[in-house]
Amino acid sequence: NDLHKLLRRKAAAEYIGVSTTTLDRLTSRGCIAYISVPSSGKAGKPSRAWTVGDLNNFIDLAVESAKPTNLPQLGYATANMEK
Repeated sequence: NDLHKLLRRKAAAEYIGVSTTTLDRLTSRGCIAYISVPSSGKAGKPSRAWTVGDLNNFIDLAVESAKPTNLPQLGYATANMEK
């Protein structure tokens, strides 16, 4: 299933249209879920990976929160130009 496909840092950032720094910030703030992937080396530290499904959830939430709600009606004011 494509929703479970893991993306590494650069690919995940590109997928949601942000820089890797922004992806790191969003992940650290808990805005995007990630998976800790064990290192392939002896002394290496684990790295992060993101599922396509979790990235899609973030995009959906971002789009939903960006929708305007209860916007005031815009009116046009006319200035009194009489002298």
